[in-house]
Amino acid sequence: MSHFKVIICLSLVFVLFVSCGKSVISSEVDITVWHWMPEKQKTFENLAKKYLQETGIRVVFKKYYPKDVYRNKVLIAQTSNELPEIFNPLAGKREVASFIQEGVVANLSKDLNEGAWREIFFSEALLKDYYESKNEWNIEPGIYSVPLDMQSLMIFYNKDLFVKAGLNPQKHPATWQEFIEIGKKLNKANIKPFVSGFGQGWFIGSFAKFYEMSILGENGVLQTINGNLPYTNEKWITIFNLFKDMQNNNFFTPTIMNMTNNEAEKEFSLGKVAMIFGGSWALPMYVEDKKKINLGVFLPPPVSKKVDVKSFIDGRTYFYVNQASDNKQKAIDFLKWLTQQPQQILLAKETLSIPANKKINKGLPKIVNVFYENMKDVYPPLAKQESWQVTNCFNTNLQAIVVGVKSPSEAARDVQVEKEKQLKN
Repeated sequence: MSHFKVIICLSLVFVLFVSCGKSVISSEVDITVWHWMPEKQKTFENLAKKYLQETGIRVVFKKYYPKDVYRNKVLIAQTSNELPEIFNPLAGKREVASFIQEGVVANLSKDLNEGAWREIFFSEALLKDYYESKNEWNIEPGIYSVPLDMQSLMIFYNKDLFVKAGLNPQKHPATWQEFIEIGKKLNKANIKPFVSGFGQGWFIGSFAKFYEMSILGENGVLQTINGNLPYTNEKWITIFNLFKDMQNNNFFTPTIMNMTNNEAEKEFSLGKVAMIFGGSWALPMYVEDKKKINLGVFLPPPVSKKVDVKSFIDGRTYFYVNQASDNKQKAIDFLKWLTQQPQQILLAKETLSIPANKKINKGLPKIVNVFYENMKDVYPPLAKQESWQVTNCFNTNLQAIVVGVKSPSEAARDVQVEKEKQLKN
């Protein structure tokens, strides 16, 4: 027998021997996941290894970054029918509807109802891609995405800077006046009190929303949206006055109106300011940076002890299943596994993300758990939203108060003028 034939025979024997073993796992990829999050890639790879060991199914996470690169990749793949088993179009509801219409996003309602899968999620997280019956796009009613983690906004603070100003870093302000007093003490110690991405309208509007719901309540906000309670009402004036109060007490960095959220986060992460109103997504930057911050966090304080302030939450990371994939069911099964408690805890520990699974009792990092616990008592989503024109006018007028070019009453009047204009249209 020739040397070549001997090699072939030995190779065949080896293949037959290996294929008889029960632990053999196919080298072929069963599920491909596209994403845009470099900070999660290592953890995703660890989870893929764990899933391979438990099920024999091979999952590969492919990262495309920045977001524009990722989004273009998805759009090109959509037109060429090359989308993976799991992805996210990073799009609004209208554009997601077009993906559904083209048959590349699966309706997951039936799967979520099986085995009470949907019951593990914060209900707010399932609203993003819920299409009600008789929707404007004529999409089959249902839920079309699975939340992986959550996000919310709070006030972060640098405990070391609080100590430097003679403040108790363990004591959070119980009222708005206590919050203002903190700012005064920080200023006295030559420490700038507060920064945020208030140069972005939606960010300053998000801060105001805590007080809209706290002071007016859900009914009061809806009355305003419906045109039955004017923005010049004393309760709305109270909200505008909060921003004037901060401005009068020199809370803001001089360039706050030129700052995006990313720029504000950088200022805080460098220890240049004591507090920032920002999102839970920034936790890794603050906690894992080389100049690690001694971090604390609290909700925007209520105007008095007679009222309360709760969280607003929504989902952050969502995954969609490719309806056209031959491995659609495998993809769904993987997402069921990925959203269970052990995997959610691992994600929280390694990426400081806030679990979308509401059934976790312990095992979360301390700072993550602060956000997680606040998510259990939140403001409900409103049945109706204010028009974008009025919302934009409202946010712009808040910015005008912050820079000192309008009084609260002037801002309220201008917003009401815009509201009446929209009611006539």
